Amino acid sequence: MPQWGADGVQLTTEISSARDLAIAPDLGGSGGAIVAWRKINGVAGTSDVYAQRLDATGALQWNTSGIVVAATTMNNESNPAVVSDGVGGGIFAWISSGVRASRFNAAGTSVWGPANLAGTGSNNPPFVAVHFIIKT
Repeated sequence: MPQWGADGVQLTTEISSARDLAIAPDLGGSGGAIVAWRKINGVAGTSDVYAQRLDATGALQWNTSGIVVAATTMNNESNPAVVSDGVGGGIFAWISSGVRASRFNAAGTSVWGPANLAGTGSNNPPFVAVHFIIKT
């Protein structure tokens, strides 16, 4: 039986143009998930990257439209990737005019970025990994 109901959870009220979903467990946060997607915004045919955080019960933690991770009117932001930052937030990477990344905290507020990781990108989503060091 699905944990969040037979039909799952609606991530955003603006679902008609959501594509290319990426999902990661919310490690160190509420035990839910962090999801990113590409949204076709209709401004000159460009797309942007949005995200949503859910707690363990499937309740939305960021606003009903999700948060804007990357949005411009000049570039297409696409192929999102996401990984938990270990404290309830997420690190997102995407293809734009190169490969970019940003970190958002558990409240959905930008902590850093967008950082330019590479001057060019491919049509494949970037891979994001975080290395945690546990000191004893």
